[in-house]
Amino acid sequence: MTTQELIIKIEEAIRKEVPSTTVVEVREYNVILLSLLIKLYVPGPTINDVPGQFIQRVLLVLDLEDMELRAAIQRITRKVNPNNPREKNLAQVGVKIPFRKPAQEEEAVIRACARFAKRWVEALKENVDVLMYQDLVDYKQFLNS
Repeated sequence: MTTQELIIKIEEAIRKEVPSTTVVEVREYNVILLSLLIKLYVPGPTINDVPGQFIQRVLLVLDLEDMELRAAIQRITRKVNPNNPREKNLAQVGVKIPFRKPAQEEEAVIRACARFAKRWVEALKENVDVLMYQDLVDYKQFLNS
């Protein structure tokens, strides 16, 4: 399978699992090693108008040399619970999205990307009322799109 075909298959698999307005970016990245960056985030303005600071962004990286998929950013952010002594001095809390490295085969990688996207949506739904950046995006509307 060519890189372009792999990009299309990954994006199609992810799109089946996420709300229709989700921003899904799958692109080639060639700095040190030839890789694919697989990015998902909620559409809306950037956080504090900082370029690249997207709302509830998660990121997977696929090394095209050996087909190793890893999670580079696998947390969404929620508000602090002031009644929890471990959280009371924090600005925000991360909610980790489960990720398990798949076999280093194209079909396994595609399935793992879709599974991670599904878990991202589940985490957003479970935390919808306490997610950060409620002032920037209507999460309920997003999740129903």
